[in-house]
Amino acid sequence: MTAGLDAISQVVRYYEWLLSYIENVARAYPIIKPKNGIRIIVIASDFDSNIIRLTKYIELDISLVKYIGLENEDTKEIGIVYEVIVIEPIQQTELFKSIDDIIDYILQDTVRTDFEKIISDLKKEGVKIKPYRGGKKNWIEVSYSNKAICYFRTRRKFVLCKTWNEEEEEWSKPIRIYNYKQWEEDFKNKTLSQII
Repeated sequence: MTAGLDAISQVVRYYEWLLSYIENVARAYPIIKPKNGIRIIVIASDFDSNIIRLTKYIELDISLVKYIGLENEDTKEIGIVYEVIVIEPIQQTELFKSIDDIIDYILQDTVRTDFEKIISDLKKEGVKIKPYRGGKKNWIEVSYSNKAICYFRTRRKFVLCKTWNEEEEEWSKPIRIYNYKQWEEDFKNKTLSQII
């Protein structure tokens, strides 16, 4: 079934309700961390062009996931294949010129503070940090000896991180970072191992 504008209206209603009662829900389900914000995922077999266009303008953390079910002819088991639709937010003008401007794009205070700590730690390792392509789309390049070793992209409530995968010889897909601990556990060693 193709999801249209009604789907966005419905998830925003759910979002508003959860925003009002997030503390109560977190008490019942301790795995939920209110400070991490609320992520909206809309799953459908297809999306019409209206929902994709509208999502570009919405500041909420919304992901559209398209799926298809496949049946194994031998076992008759059903498997799901999915694709996250990449939606670039609309920016009428390029506003970001400096690292500070790019960092200031983050609205979540804890995320911004932890990201500033990440940048500070990287600078101590002697890497060069600069806006990538002049800060276009909030990208920051981290390089060492003129070789890019990591990229960051700031969003309102998280930071995306791309690292180089030596084994596959390609850049990883951008992964969300919400705090410094996550950086230390998942990305720091991968990034610093490239400093020779």
